[in-house]
Formats: sequence, structure tokens, C-alpha cells
Amino acid sequence: MAARIGVILHLFNVVILLVTLVFRAEVASQQGAYAASVLVLLTAASVAAYLDVRARWAGSRWRWLALVPFAVIATSFSVWPC
Repeated sequence: MAARIGVILHLFNVVILLVTLVFRAEVASQQGAYAASVLVLLTAASVAAYLDVRARWAGSRWRWLALVPFAVIATSFSVWPC
């Protein structure tokens, strides 16, 4: 089983290398895409944390105070220019 996974990983690496060479990919040209993907991941994480806190603090009167930081972070990442 481990040998099969190793072969699959090597095939993926070959495909990645071929795509990089054929399309002449450069690190500088990928910076914007990387930054956008990081912002999307952070936004998704903050929305997930917001929903989790909202569910856990459902009966508490301090619920909204606990939700404010997550809502601010999710909103700021959602409107952040890439």
C-alpha cells in the first residue's frame, strides 16, 4: 500500500513539474493568487468560528459580546482588497 502511495506522489510531482515548465510559472506571478487563497482560508475559518461560538453561547446574554471579534474579522477579510 505504501509503495502505491509513493508512486502516486511521484506522479503528482511529475505533473506539477510539467505544468510549471510548460506554462513557465514564476513565483512572482503567483503571489496574488496565493494572497487571495490565504484570505479565503482566513475568512472561512473566521466564519466557522463565528458559527461555532453562536451555537455554543446560544442561551447566554453575553453571546453578542463573544461574537463581535469573529464578526469583525470575517467582515474585514471579506472586504479586504486583493
